[in-house]
Amino acid sequence: MKKDKIFNSISYIITGIFIPIVILIVLFIISSLFYEKVFSFKKINFLVWLSLGISLVIALLVRKNKLLRLTIIMFSAGLSCLLLYKAIKKKSQKNELLDHVITWDNLSHKTAIPFYISPIGHLYIKTAIKGDVKYLLFDTGADFTVLHEKYRDNVPISISEVIDSNNKIEKIGFHILDSLKLSEIGFSNVSYMSLKKNAWGDCGVFKGQDSVAGILGNNVINNFVWDIDMVNRTMEISDEKFKGTTEQCNILRLYKDGISWDVELGINGIRKRLTLDTGSYGGIVMKDSLVSVKKYTGYHSFPDNSMGAFSYKDCMGEKVVLDTISSGRHKKKNKRNVFADVAVGDTIFKNSLVRDNNYHNLFGIPFFWGYERVVLDFVNRKMYFINPINTKYAFHHSFISELKRRNIKISALKTSGSFISQMNDSLLVKAIYRKTKDTVNFKFKGAVTYYGNIANDTLTMDSIKGFKYFSKNHLVKEAYTEEVILKNNLFKLLDAEELWKSL
Repeated sequence: MKKDKIFNSISYIITGIFIPIVILIVLFIISSLFYEKVFSFKKINFLVWLSLGISLVIALLVRKNKLLRLTIIMFSAGLSCLLLYKAIKKKSQKNELLDHVITWDNLSHKTAIPFYISPIGHLYIKTAIKGDVKYLLFDTGADFTVLHEKYRDNVPISISEVIDSNNKIEKIGFHILDSLKLSEIGFSNVSYMSLKKNAWGDCGVFKGQDSVAGILGNNVINNFVWDIDMVNRTMEISDEKFKGTTEQCNILRLYKDGISWDVELGINGIRKRLTLDTGSYGGIVMKDSLVSVKKYTGYHSFPDNSMGAFSYKDCMGEKVVLDTISSGRHKKKNKRNVFADVAVGDTIFKNSLVRDNNYHNLFGIPFFWGYERVVLDFVNRKMYFINPINTKYAFHHSFISELKRRNIKISALKTSGSFISQMNDSLLVKAIYRKTKDTVNFKFKGAVTYYGNIANDTLTMDSIKGFKYFSKNHLVKEAYTEEVILKNNLFKLLDAEELWKSL
């Protein structure tokens, strides 16, 4: 009788232990059947917590057998404590990645350093890495600093899967750097990701740039206020919030997202949050599909020639892994160049180039080049655009947008002798009626076709047509829906250059 009692007790204990395990196995099987067969740690933790919750519910229902009930509760509680311990350890490890030491060589806690510009407008700053003087890309789109693997001299403190700008993923080791210096600011115990030397090879993002050691990321950038003089090409770094003038200043609020930053913009009147990414040479990059304010027939998608940290894998015969879960790339449409009205604070950029149907929402470096100064105040969580520049820098977003529209039109004229522009807003075209010498205002809506040709960069215009009407100042005061021929015996076009820009 006593043996039977002991056997029953052991059976109840074993059953109490196996109930949460069996529930967990069943949940994994169900998850595999109905969801994609990729198990991240986040997903596994969720299933474990769910199985523990179900086990506790079963324990509450088992009232007659106290031993079985107690075993289920104790085993579930033990697993819960283990999960909590791992979560706390992981959190402390994450904090360790940000736990570097900063020392200043002056009492003012301010220093200025020059920056240098890449052929596509990126900013590079001079640094000393273990005494080796190199350049780092100033990149607010990178969570952590990234360095060439040659600086690695210790085992990684952790290994994580990292996604680059083209959604390729790679396992990267986090290491500790004992010495990094920016002018009069010294760092020790700095966490960084070690990037393979292949990134400097023929297919790499740093091809031919031996003077570049990698990327300066947000784990360092976030500690300071960066006053960037875009004209004189210098950065003043301090650890106190910006107190300068705000005259002729466009101010954006910075929103913290992990250790990255978002800004809120208006895209065609709709508010959108985009990641502040000085490493992106695209002005605006969007995940969504946009309704273009100015759409050109036959021009939508564009080849993806952009480079990411793991672009070297494309030409080394390695299998390129894509993060299809987070991005849903398999559902993406072709990336496109479209034109939208972009509101950056108090400033509206009309007909701005936007690349939609992309992997990320990014606000890039071209907008910086439209101002004399840009201040990134991470202490006060604000961004200041100071004194707009009228000169058209090649890197300026407005210039890039205008150049893209011009190239689209020129290409179409050279190919077919015309292009069609789909106008959301009405287009005003001024002409002189030769018979009466009256000025006639044509207003076009919808699809407008422009006929002409380009020779040696000289435009010869033939005609323009579309759905139109005369404005009330015309003597006839009647509407027309047939083709309008400009530059013929009836009408002489005024300000052809303005018309060319507005189409």
